[in-house]
Amino acid sequence: MMTGFGIGFVYFGVQLNVENLNFNLYFAVAANAMMEISAVFIGGVLLSVAKRRLIFSQLAFIAGLSSILCILFSGGKQGILDKSGGSWPEFDLEAIEFMAASTAFNVLFVYTLELFPTNVRSFAVSVLRQAMVLGASIAPLLVAVGRYSPALAFLIFGALSIFSGLMILWLPETRNSPLYETLE
Repeated sequence: MMTGFGIGFVYFGVQLNVENLNFNLYFAVAANAMMEISAVFIGGVLLSVAKRRLIFSQLAFIAGLSSILCILFSGGKQGILDKSGGSWPEFDLEAIEFMAASTAFNVLFVYTLELFPTNVRSFAVSVLRQAMVLGASIAPLLVAVGRYSPALAFLIFGALSIFSGLMILWLPETRNSPLYETLE
């Protein structure tokens, strides 16, 4: 649930946080949509060749690191490193962050389906979805804070994404494991 809350918070929050980028809002939203379409296919390929926990944790770390690096280019009208407005570097890092979070979001659903036995699988996926929605419902508050301090918003998105990637490492791997029928 904590992993679901974290990745739901980041996945939905990053989509809303494009308004705090030093970039054209309409182009940023369109680019995020293209990133999400690509993430579905990339996630499918990664799921067929790699371990689920490893995929999720690496994607969460990439999203978190990208978000934290966005701090270098945020800061109102001008970024710390790029005095011309910080548009392209910040935009590129945000796109990487969103693509990684979107792919991790999709991988987490597959992982949850494989993790729990049949008699509680539907309930487990429902609880995961509720945790993600809870994260999504709180994310707009951070986006509002990001209007005044973009660096703080990027830091919290990054830290929560990295935390989600760490939390999944305590769970068992499910790739090439049988789907269990009961808890026993």
